[in-house]
Amino acid sequence: MLHAHPRIAVPPETRFVMPAYRRRYAFGDLQLTANRQRLARWIVDRAETRFSVLEVDAEKVRQAIIDGPPTLGSAFGAVFREYSDSHGKARWGDKRPAYYSFIEELDALFPDAQFIHVVRDGRACVASLKRTPWLDHEPIPCMATWMMAIDCSRESGAKLGRNRFCEVRYEDLVTDPEKEMRRVCEFLGEAFVPEMCHPEKIAEQVNPAHYQQRRQISEGIYTKSMEAWRDELTPWEIATFEKAAGSRLALYGYAPSGIDQEPPKDKVHELLSEHRRLRQSLQSRRRSDRRKRVDADRPVAAVLTEGQRKAAAEPMRRPLASKLRRSARPVVRRTRRLWRTMVRLERPPRAAAAAPSAQQAVDNIEET
Repeated sequence: MLHAHPRIAVPPETRFVMPAYRRRYAFGDLQLTANRQRLARWIVDRAETRFSVLEVDAEKVRQAIIDGPPTLGSAFGAVFREYSDSHGKARWGDKRPAYYSFIEELDALFPDAQFIHVVRDGRACVASLKRTPWLDHEPIPCMATWMMAIDCSRESGAKLGRNRFCEVRYEDLVTDPEKEMRRVCEFLGEAFVPEMCHPEKIAEQVNPAHYQQRRQISEGIYTKSMEAWRDELTPWEIATFEKAAGSRLALYGYAPSGIDQEPPKDKVHELLSEHRRLRQSLQSRRRSDRRKRVDADRPVAAVLTEGQRKAAAEPMRRPLASKLRRSARPVVRRTRRLWRTMVRLERPPRAAAAAPSAQQAVDNIEET
């Protein structure tokens, strides 16, 4: 629907932004041309990144990354800008369900980005996720994932504010598409275009032939799946989910099913434990990532647009802990070099097997 707008290009889902961000240090200092070449090859030449679904000139993208600003966000932006240019459009977007837990990182990569989060009835999401192999068709992980998505949305929306974060209820979108798309366009600062309410007209343009959703999109606005969860979920699944996630469902106006069954206590406990595990894992990952970003010598943010360049011009404010870690970094590096020399010269044959773990301990010190 967004891609139907004459100024906005949103491609099929790719698979390079999150993996490349998480292994960004493996590419080295992007100030060096050789490292930007390595990053460009990693994005463009690997089947795992799904770069091919963009159907753009690979060599042109490689060169744009190599010649562009030496930041990770700029490299990503060069890819999507080539996609929007190939469609003659001024703005580009990107979409992935997994971005719900990656908004903080996307904000660091694209400080002028706007975010649209589509919320759907959690019971319908669980029924849909159960049909996929991603979570082994198990209902509890599916339920916990939806709860996490809602938590992340609330937290990210509060931080970003109304000018940068917009939520759309799936049910409202498919039942009154013009009203919702007018609201989305107002948020984006773009004029509403009636063609946005007819995604079937461009289904073949934005969905590769092997995408199973292409056929559904070609039918137009699809409303048949809104209440399908009532037949696809078992009574204990509905009762368990409503018990654990009832407040989140109510927050978005989703009424209780009215099912007459007590939720199994062990399943409720299992669901709450799984949600807690996911939340703790995300919080731990984010703490580590924030520390790495603030300690880094060079930023990750794109500097391709006026808004991005304005954000890049602002001085970075480092907390005291970061300043201390950065001041200790040269000492740690010298210690690591010295340790490597000592291990090479003095390690007895029997200690050979222990060397990797010792070296890992030093690497962990530097990481900390």
